[in-house]
Amino acid sequence: MNENKRGRYPSSLLVKVIIFNIICIFVLTLFNQVIFYQLIDSTYRRNFTKFSLANLDLSFGNIDSQIFGGAYSAPLQYFSDIPVNRPLLAPRMQDISKNPAAILNLQTHLMDIPSNYPFLSGMDVYYPATRTIATGFRAIHFPVTEKERDRLLPWYSDFLASGKDSLLLPLSRNNYPDGLEALTYITRIPQFRLREAELIVALHINPASFGEYIDDRSGRFLILGAAEELLYENTPAGEETSLYPTALAFLQGHADGLPDGIASFDLDTQDGSMVMVTAKAEKFGLRYLFILPYQSFYEDYQTLIHLLLLLCIATLVTNLAAVALLARRNNRTYRERVVALSKNAGVAVAQDVRTLDKSLEHLVTQLSTLNSEMESARPALYQKFVRALIFGRIKREEYDRLLPMLPYRRVYCIIIDLCGGAAQDAAALSSLEGVQNEGPFCLLPTTLESGELAAILTVEEGREEESAGWLCTQLENRLKGCRLTLGNSYETGPENIRRSFSEAELTHRYRYVFPKRPVLSPSDIHFETLKNTGSHLKIFSQVERGIVSGSYEEAAQRVCYLVEAFKSGGYGVDYCISTLRDFIALLHKLTESFGMDMWVVFGYDIRAYFEQIPDIDAFLEWVLELCRIISKNLEERKRAHPADFSEELIRMIDENLENDISLESLSDALGLRADVLSRTFKSAVGMNYSEYIKERKMKRAVELLAEGNTVKAIAERLGYGSTQYFIKVFKSIYGETPRQYQKNHS
Repeated sequence: MNENKRGRYPSSLLVKVIIFNIICIFVLTLFNQVIFYQLIDSTYRRNFTKFSLANLDLSFGNIDSQIFGGAYSAPLQYFSDIPVNRPLLAPRMQDISKNPAAILNLQTHLMDIPSNYPFLSGMDVYYPATRTIATGFRAIHFPVTEKERDRLLPWYSDFLASGKDSLLLPLSRNNYPDGLEALTYITRIPQFRLREAELIVALHINPASFGEYIDDRSGRFLILGAAEELLYENTPAGEETSLYPTALAFLQGHADGLPDGIASFDLDTQDGSMVMVTAKAEKFGLRYLFILPYQSFYEDYQTLIHLLLLLCIATLVTNLAAVALLARRNNRTYRERVVALSKNAGVAVAQDVRTLDKSLEHLVTQLSTLNSEMESARPALYQKFVRALIFGRIKREEYDRLLPMLPYRRVYCIIIDLCGGAAQDAAALSSLEGVQNEGPFCLLPTTLESGELAAILTVEEGREEESAGWLCTQLENRLKGCRLTLGNSYETGPENIRRSFSEAELTHRYRYVFPKRPVLSPSDIHFETLKNTGSHLKIFSQVERGIVSGSYEEAAQRVCYLVEAFKSGGYGVDYCISTLRDFIALLHKLTESFGMDMWVVFGYDIRAYFEQIPDIDAFLEWVLELCRIISKNLEERKRAHPADFSEELIRMIDENLENDISLESLSDALGLRADVLSRTFKSAVGMNYSEYIKERKMKRAVELLAEGNTVKAIAERLGYGSTQYFIKVFKSIYGETPRQYQKNHS
C-alpha cells in the first residue's frame, strides 16, 4: 500500500500543476477579453472613425484644390494679358477668320491646355468682339447668327441670365455639343484697358476625374453649391433613387449644428441606415458629401474585431498545447534524473539517457561560441576605449588599464581623411592595426562618426618630427591619397590626449580652405593672426554687376579673387564659410529679383546644396557654373523683350498720366514683377520711375496752365491730394510757383 502511494504521488502533483495552469490561462483570457470590449473597443472605434474621416477629408481637399482650384485658376493662367498668352488673346480685337496662321497658332496653344489640366473634358472660349468661338481645344468657329452661336455654346444663355461674372453649372449632358456629361465652370475675363475686349471661358469638368481621389463605387458622392443646390451626384449601377432630397433635408434640419470641418452623421434612408460624411470647402463655397451603407463604413473595423476574436481563440489553444507539452517534458526530465540516480546507486534500470547528454553537448557548444564572439569583439572594445580616451570620456581606472598601450612619454593625436568615403573605414582600420607598434612609435587607431579615422601616436621624447615622417611613409604605403591633420604633441596623459585631439579637430576644420595639403598642423594655420572680418561686399557688388551686365568673365574673375583671398590663409574658416554662404544668398536673391524660379533655372535649392560642398575648390567650380547659368538666363530674357519696349512704356504712361499710373498697376498690365519692371525702366529710360512720372506730370501741368486752368484744378487732375504739395513739387523743378510761371510765360 505504501508503495502504491509513492508511485501515485508524482502523477497527482503533475495533474494539479496542469489544472492550475489551465485555470490561470482561462482567467487571463477572460480578463483580456473583458478589458478589450469594455475599455479598448470604444477607444479603437473612435480612432477608426477619426482615421476614416481624415482620409475622406484629404480626398475632399484634393478634389477642391486639384480639380475645382485648377478650373478656377486655368482661365487666369492662359488668358491673362501677358506676352506668352498673345496667341490665345489674338481674337479679342482681331478677326482671324481669314488668317490661317493665327488660327493654327490658336489651335496649337489650346491643345497644350489638357496636358496641364487632365480633368477637363472640353473647353469653350468666346470672343464677343470678333464673334469667334473655340470649342474642344482645337475647333475654331466664326458664327454669323446668334442661333448658330447658341448652338455652339448651349450654356451661354444660362450664363447671361445669371448676371454673374462666374458660374458653376450642375452636371448635364446638354452643356457641350458632343453630349458629354460634365460640370461646366464659366467665367468672364475682363481686360485692363478695353472693356469690349473681354472674353468668356467655359471649362467642362469630367466627373470621372473625381474617382482618382475618392472611391465613389462604394457609396454616393455629392457636390452641393453655395446655396445647397445639387451640382453632382454619382449613381452606381442598378440604383436610380437620388439621395439628395434626404441629405438636403438633414442639412437644413441641422444647419445650426453643423461643424466647420468634416463630420459624420447617421442617415436613415429607404435603403436602410447609412453614414453621411460632409465637409464645407471655405475657399470655393462648395459642400462635399459621401454617403455609404453603415456596414460598408465599418467593414474594416468589423473584420478586425473578428480577427481579434480568432486570435484570442488561437492564443488559448496554443497556451493549452504549450502547458501539455511542458508538463510532458517536465515529467520526462524527472524520470531521467531518477534513472540516473538509480544507476549511480548501482540499480540497473533499462532507460535511455541520450537526451540529457545532447543537452550537455549543446551547452558546451554555446559556451565555445560565446568565447569566440568575445574574441571577435575585442577589437571593437579596443576602439571604444581609444574613442573614449580622445574624447575625454574615460575613467581613471580605465586609463590605467590602457597604459601598456601608451609606452612612450610624448603623445599627439591625428585625424586621417581617407578621401574615399566611409565605406573604406573597415579595410583602412585593419591596415592601420598592422603598424601599431614599430620601432620607437606606437599607433592606436579608431573610427569617428564623421567617416574619418583617428589615431593616438605615442613616441619617445625628442622624436616627434621623426614620427611624423614615419607615419606619412606607413600611411602612403597602405592608404593611397589619405590626408593627415595633426594636433600638437604633449606629455602622455588623458588630459593632454584630449587637448591634442581638440587641436586636431580645430585644425581639421581648415581642410575646407586647404583641401589638397597632405599634412596639416596647427602651426600651418597661425590662429593668433586670423581675421574674422573683412570687406568683401564690394566684391559681391562687382560680381552682381558683371552678371547683370552680361559680363560673365568679369564676374568669374571676381569670384576667383574672393576664393584666392580665403585660400591665402588670412581668415578664419567660420568667416570664410559664412561669407561664401552670403554669396550664395546673393545669387539666390539675384535670380528672384529678375523673376526667375530657382527650381526651374538650377533644378535644386542652391542654398541647401551649399551645405554639402566639401571644400573651397569644389565651391569655386560649382559657383562659376551658377554664374554662367544666371548670365545665360538673363541674356535670354533680354533678347525676349521687344525692341520698342521703352516706347511702349512711355506710351502707356502718357495715355494714363492723369489716371492711376503707379508702378504696381503698370507691372500688372505688362505681366511683370514690380521690382523687375523698375529695374528695366531705369535701364531703358535712364531715370527712376518716380522721377520720370514727376517730370512728366510737371510738363503736363505747364500745358494745363497755358490752357488757363486753375492751380487747384490742375493739382486734382494730376492726382495730387494737396495743392500745397503740388506747388512745392512744381517750384522744385521750375524755380517758381505755378501762378508765377503762368504770369511770366503767359
